[in-house]
Amino acid sequence: MSSLFSKKKNQTSRMTEGSEVKLLLRFMLPLLMGNIFQQIYTMVDSIVVGRFVSSVALGSVGTVSSITFLFLSLCIGLSGGVNVLVAQYFGAGKTANVKQAIGNAVYVTLLTGMTMSILAITLARPILHLMQVPEANFADALLYMRITCGATIVTAIYNTSSQIMCALGDTKTPLICVSVSSVINVVLDLVFVAAFHWGVSGAAWATVISWITATIGAVVIPLRKNEYYQLTGLDLVFSPRIVKKIIRMGIPLALQNAMGSISGVITQGIVNTFGSTVMSAYTACGRVEQILVQPYGTLGVSMASFSAQNIGAGKYDRVRSACRKSIFMVEGFTIAVTAVCFCFGRIFIGMFLTDSTMIEIGYRGLLIIAVSYFATGLVFVFKAMLNGAGDTAFTMFSGIIEIAARVVFLWVLISIPTVGIWGIWITAILSGITAAVLCFARYRQGKWKQRAVI
Repeated sequence: MSSLFSKKKNQTSRMTEGSEVKLLLRFMLPLLMGNIFQQIYTMVDSIVVGRFVSSVALGSVGTVSSITFLFLSLCIGLSGGVNVLVAQYFGAGKTANVKQAIGNAVYVTLLTGMTMSILAITLARPILHLMQVPEANFADALLYMRITCGATIVTAIYNTSSQIMCALGDTKTPLICVSVSSVINVVLDLVFVAAFHWGVSGAAWATVISWITATIGAVVIPLRKNEYYQLTGLDLVFSPRIVKKIIRMGIPLALQNAMGSISGVITQGIVNTFGSTVMSAYTACGRVEQILVQPYGTLGVSMASFSAQNIGAGKYDRVRSACRKSIFMVEGFTIAVTAVCFCFGRIFIGMFLTDSTMIEIGYRGLLIIAVSYFATGLVFVFKAMLNGAGDTAFTMFSGIIEIAARVVFLWVLISIPTVGIWGIWITAILSGITAAVLCFARYRQGKWKQRAVI
């Protein structure tokens, strides 16, 4: 552990030379492990709440998840803008610009994180009313939302630092931070909920404390290990030019995230109308899906950083080659995910729930979601490549179309008597196909080559 805090500053990695597949895998594996750790402690939250509090309390926690991400979406989007800018400067070998981008990212992160925290606490009650959260779930959902969403400033700082490290090719440090915080979260969940019987608030505080731990690590370690974090007064001078570039890249990404969250909120509101049984099954299915989707998400992050670095270096052929090879990787992931869900899906859902009806609904929904990734996996690849290229305005547009399609398909499908509640999950297949076609067309068109931010 002491080596983590040594003053040797070498925590960077260039992806502009060498095998595309090897670089992507080397980059994504630490991210994948870290994200799995992160999702495991989210699952532990749900398992502990579902087992030691009640299934109704689990539904309350689940209904807040999409709202939490909604408030964090602006911060995540802007940190994504920082990632693109830093990675392109890094690929181009412009050290001074890298440091200036990091320095100005501090101001953007603190302002947006604090704003979202205040809004989340203030608007919690009216938002839950708009979502038609059942009376039985309302009090727990309100408490959980105010505690977790109020800590948006913490997760904003973590995400920005993590994105900067990824832009510089360092995915090992985020793995360390998330792994430690995951262990802390699991321990505190058991102490606060199972031992102290603090209920939903105990799970919420366990999560927040673990976030704080990860954030401290994500700031302190690179300050000592990464030369690009060694900022001078000039690097910290506010630069409208740099901030404008961050916003230009980040706002479309933030809107993509926000629209995805809004879509999730709308879907959750519709799920809520089917009652607590479907709510709990949907929440359990979502928790399992959060684990299964990790290979796609981490490959997407890897592809974005790879794309940005190589476009900064002017190596467009490497970007195309990596994109083609990533398509084969995601389809392979999907075959494996579908097989795992078919064989073990009921066991996974049963980790959260004890009611046989809820388990069966969650299992069937999980199978549908697994199949949807044959299309959605392609979306991860193409969007990541386009975002890394700086073509975030188009990915925002495709996101709008995807979400509009999701809402329309959802309303139509649940209105068909023979489909009913299964429309909640089938919608993912149809909207995924829509988005994949749009993003592939943009990739083939080649206009992304003209969207570099530097």
